[in-house]
Amino acid sequence: MTKEEYLKQVGKLQHKLNMMKLRAEEYEALANSIPSQDFTRERVDCTRNLEAPFVKWLIKLMDLEAEMKEVEKQLDEKRAEVITVIEALSDENQKSVLMLRYISLLSFNQITEKMFYSLSTIKRWHKEGIELIKVDVKK
Repeated sequence: MTKEEYLKQVGKLQHKLNMMKLRAEEYEALANSIPSQDFTRERVDCTRNLEAPFVKWLIKLMDLEAEMKEVEKQLDEKRAEVITVIEALSDENQKSVLMLRYISLLSFNQITEKMFYSLSTIKRWHKEGIELIKVDVKK
Protein backbone atom coordinates (compact mmCIF):
# COMPACT_ATOMS: atom_id res chain seq x y z
CA MET A 1 0.00 0.00 0.00
CA THR A 2 1.37 3.41 -0.95
CA LYS A 3 1.19 6.47 1.29
CA GLU A 4 -1.52 7.98 -0.91
CA GLU A 5 -3.60 4.78 -0.76
CA TYR A 6 -3.25 4.87 3.02
CA LEU A 7 -4.64 8.41 3.11
CA LYS A 8 -7.47 7.50 0.71
CA GLN A 9 -8.85 4.93 3.16
CA VAL A 10 -10.94 7.64 4.83
CA GLY A 11 -12.60 8.49 1.51
CA LYS A 12 -13.25 4.85 0.73
CA LEU A 13 -14.90 4.26 4.10
CA GLN A 14 -16.94 7.45 3.69
CA HIS A 15 -18.09 6.28 0.24
CA LYS A 16 -19.01 2.86 1.62
CA LEU A 17 -21.04 4.50 4.40
CA ASN A 18 -22.83 6.78 1.91
CA MET A 19 -23.79 3.79 -0.26
CA MET A 20 -25.07 1.95 2.81
CA LYS A 21 -27.21 4.97 3.72
CA LEU A 22 -28.72 4.96 0.24
CA ARG A 23 -29.53 1.26 0.59
CA ALA A 24 -31.07 1.92 4.01
CA GLU A 25 -33.33 4.60 2.50
CA GLU A 26 -34.44 2.13 -0.17
CA TYR A 27 -35.15 -0.58 2.40
CA GLU A 28 -37.17 1.88 4.45
CA ALA A 29 -39.16 2.91 1.38
CA LEU A 30 -39.83 -0.73 0.56
CA ALA A 31 -40.90 -1.43 4.15
CA ASN A 32 -43.36 1.46 4.00
CA SER A 33 -44.83 0.48 0.63
CA ILE A 34 -47.90 -1.66 0.27
CA PRO A 35 -47.47 -4.52 -2.20
CA SER A 36 -50.31 -5.47 -4.46
CA GLN A 37 -51.30 -8.59 -6.37
CA ASP A 38 -49.23 -9.41 -9.43
CA PHE A 39 -51.62 -10.63 -12.12
CA THR A 40 -48.94 -10.81 -14.82
CA ARG A 41 -47.51 -14.13 -13.59
CA GLU A 42 -49.11 -17.53 -13.35
CA ARG A 43 -50.34 -18.30 -9.87
CA VAL A 44 -48.58 -21.14 -8.09
CA ASP A 45 -50.16 -22.68 -5.02
CA CYS A 46 -47.63 -23.44 -2.34
CA THR A 47 -47.16 -22.98 1.36
CA ARG A 48 -48.61 -19.68 2.30
CA ASN A 49 -46.22 -17.11 3.77
CA LEU A 50 -47.83 -15.79 6.94
CA GLU A 51 -45.27 -13.04 7.44
CA ALA A 52 -46.20 -9.50 6.44
CA PRO A 53 -44.38 -8.43 3.24
CA PHE A 54 -42.67 -5.44 4.86
CA VAL A 55 -41.05 -7.50 7.62
CA LYS A 56 -38.18 -8.77 5.45
CA TRP A 57 -37.28 -5.17 4.56
CA LEU A 58 -37.36 -4.13 8.19
CA ILE A 59 -35.05 -7.02 9.10
CA LYS A 60 -32.66 -6.06 6.28
CA LEU A 61 -32.79 -2.44 7.45
CA MET A 62 -31.94 -3.38 11.04
CA ASP A 63 -29.04 -5.56 9.89
CA LEU A 64 -27.77 -2.78 7.64
CA GLU A 65 -28.02 -0.20 10.44
CA ALA A 66 -25.91 -2.44 12.69
CA GLU A 67 -23.34 -2.78 9.91
CA MET A 68 -23.41 0.99 9.35
CA LYS A 69 -22.57 1.61 13.01
CA GLU A 70 -19.52 -0.62 12.65
CA VAL A 71 -18.40 1.21 9.49
CA GLU A 72 -18.94 4.58 11.24
CA LYS A 73 -16.72 3.39 14.08
CA GLN A 74 -14.02 2.28 11.61
CA LEU A 75 -14.33 5.61 9.78
CA ASP A 76 -13.88 7.62 13.00
CA GLU A 77 -10.82 5.57 13.97
CA LYS A 78 -9.25 5.82 10.50
CA ARG A 79 -9.98 9.56 10.29
CA ALA A 80 -8.28 10.15 13.67
CA GLU A 81 -5.31 8.04 12.59
CA VAL A 82 -4.90 9.93 9.29
CA ILE A 83 -5.27 13.32 10.99
CA THR A 84 -2.51 12.37 13.44
CA VAL A 85 -0.22 11.38 10.56
CA ILE A 86 -0.93 14.63 8.68
CA GLU A 87 -0.53 16.80 11.79
CA ALA A 88 2.99 15.42 12.22
CA LEU A 89 4.11 17.47 9.19
CA SER A 90 5.89 20.75 9.91
CA ASP A 91 4.69 22.76 6.88
CA GLU A 92 1.23 24.29 7.45
CA ASN A 93 0.46 24.54 3.73
CA GLN A 94 1.15 20.85 3.19
CA LYS A 95 -1.00 20.01 6.20
CA SER A 96 -3.85 22.13 4.88
CA VAL A 97 -3.72 20.59 1.41
CA LEU A 98 -3.61 17.03 2.75
CA MET A 99 -6.40 17.69 5.25
CA LEU A 100 -8.64 19.22 2.60
CA ARG A 101 -7.85 16.43 0.13
CA TYR A 102 -8.11 13.36 2.38
CA ILE A 103 -10.27 14.42 5.33
CA SER A 104 -12.65 16.93 3.72
CA LEU A 105 -12.49 14.92 0.45
CA LEU A 106 -12.17 17.98 -1.80
CA SER A 107 -10.83 17.93 -5.36
CA PHE A 108 -7.68 19.86 -6.26
CA ASN A 109 -9.80 22.54 -7.96
CA GLN A 110 -11.92 22.98 -4.84
CA ILE A 111 -8.75 23.24 -2.75
CA THR A 112 -7.36 25.96 -5.03
CA GLU A 113 -10.59 27.95 -4.63
CA LYS A 114 -10.52 27.53 -0.87
CA MET A 115 -6.82 28.34 -0.34
CA PHE A 116 -6.43 30.96 -3.11
CA TYR A 117 -3.28 29.43 -4.60
CA SER A 118 -2.60 28.11 -8.10
CA LEU A 119 -3.30 24.50 -9.01
CA SER A 120 0.40 23.82 -9.61
CA THR A 121 1.28 25.14 -6.13
CA ILE A 122 -1.42 23.01 -4.50
CA LYS A 123 -0.25 19.91 -6.37
CA ARG A 124 3.37 20.62 -5.42
CA TRP A 125 2.48 20.95 -1.73
CA HIS A 126 0.43 17.76 -2.02
CA LYS A 127 3.33 15.84 -3.55
CA GLU A 128 5.81 17.17 -0.99
CA GLY A 129 3.42 16.37 1.86
CA ILE A 130 2.90 12.83 0.62
CA GLU A 131 6.66 12.29 0.44
CA LEU A 132 7.21 13.65 3.96
CA ILE A 133 4.50 11.80 5.86
CA LYS A 134 5.69 8.98 8.03
CA VAL A 135 3.39 5.99 7.88
CA ASP A 136 3.84 2.22 7.81
CA VAL A 137 2.52 1.47 4.31
CA LYS A 138 2.90 -2.31 4.70
CA LYS A 139 -0.46 -2.61 6.53
